[in-house]
Amino acid sequence: YRVPGAVANIQALKLAFDEGETISMNDNRWSEINTLAGCFKLYLRELPDSLLTSEMLPSFVAAAKSDDVVSTLRAVVNQVPSYNYYLLKRLVEHLNKVTEKSESNRMDAPNLAMVFSMSFLSDDDYGSNLGSLQTILNLMIKTPQDFFENVSMERPSAVYRSDYHTF
Repeated sequence: YRVPGAVANIQALKLAFDEGETISMNDNRWSEINTLAGCFKLYLRELPDSLLTSEMLPSFVAAAKSDDVVSTLRAVVNQVPSYNYYLLKRLVEHLNKVTEKSESNRMDAPNLAMVFSMSFLSDDDYGSNLGSLQTILNLMIKTPQDFFENVSMERPSAVYRSDYHTF
């Protein structure tokens, strides 16, 4: 995730998704892992609202500064909309698996938190909230089980928004 993909290939993959094309990993334009990673980070940055939501961001920042970060953060995570919750859960679980190979990929939790934190903030939030967000992501990546329920994909407030599958 640290190494950027070729911008032209990332944009081509993004366009293919936006236009509803069937994506084949046999296509040489985006078979390179850094292109896929770059496209995913671009997807997160271009969501209509941050994965943590603009409304909830102050609560996440406050959680990072609280005396009981884990409990406070768990409570805040459980307040995000269902579609955000499940994407965040899957992302953090995936990044936790990436850290299992950190000796070879050099991507431990702090590095991944640094790389992904910028995908969760608008340009206006970089300066004031970046450190708090990196703290939050670092904790969630290290121990996702502390923050996410191990339940089925159905939550009582589950909502599907079709506009969230495009950039």
